[in-house]
Amino acid sequence: MSTMKYCILSYIFFATLLTMIIPSIAEETTVLINQVVEELTVKGNWKSKQAVSNLYKVLQHSPDQEERLTAKILLAQYLGDHAAELPEVERARMRQLCSEVAQESPNSWQGQVAQFNLVAERGFSGNYSEQVISAQQALKTIDFELFEAAQAPAARAIHQAYGGKSHVLREAMKLMLANALCEEGRLAEAEQVYATIQDREYALIIQQRIDLAKKAIQRRIPASGHEIR
Repeated sequence: MSTMKYCILSYIFFATLLTMIIPSIAEETTVLINQVVEELTVKGNWKSKQAVSNLYKVLQHSPDQEERLTAKILLAQYLGDHAAELPEVERARMRQLCSEVAQESPNSWQGQVAQFNLVAERGFSGNYSEQVISAQQALKTIDFELFEAAQAPAARAIHQAYGGKSHVLREAMKLMLANALCEEGRLAEAEQVYATIQDREYALIIQQRIDLAKKAIQRRIPASGHEIR
């Protein structure tokens, strides 16, 4: 057999093999991500190590961009659910995933959630001054309705994780902003944000947070009227 003929036959063989393997991989990753979403939807389990493992497999092997975006944002949500107790390296991984999604697909529902998570992470890290700035900007730039209208099972699972509230990301963003303002001692601004919160549960939370901040200030101010530092 000539070298040229051998090369041609080899190429045909491997091309045929790839057409068999790639659909198989795609089917496998679709099954994995569907399993993760089903567990989230049915059980609301955001602590499954197996789910995290499955999402990493999807990221490594899925040829489908939509699946990869969804896997990234779900993985970021898993990490975000424990962000306050995570080591910095894991929080950095969460930031990286969200940054990638926001850059790769800024006009998708995944992109809106990614931008939301990036603001939330600043609070987990205690960067409240930065969180105030980023939350104020996000309230102007994030397309909250895009996420609200998304019917993808993964989007619904995330929505459900926040209690299935109406306009959940917008209201949660206001909650984060008001809390960050309290942390910065900017109570008048926090009260202005509080006045715009429509969700009653979130409004009660931030009202209590503002009251606590006011009491803390009062305890630091003696009869002289000068704050004790």
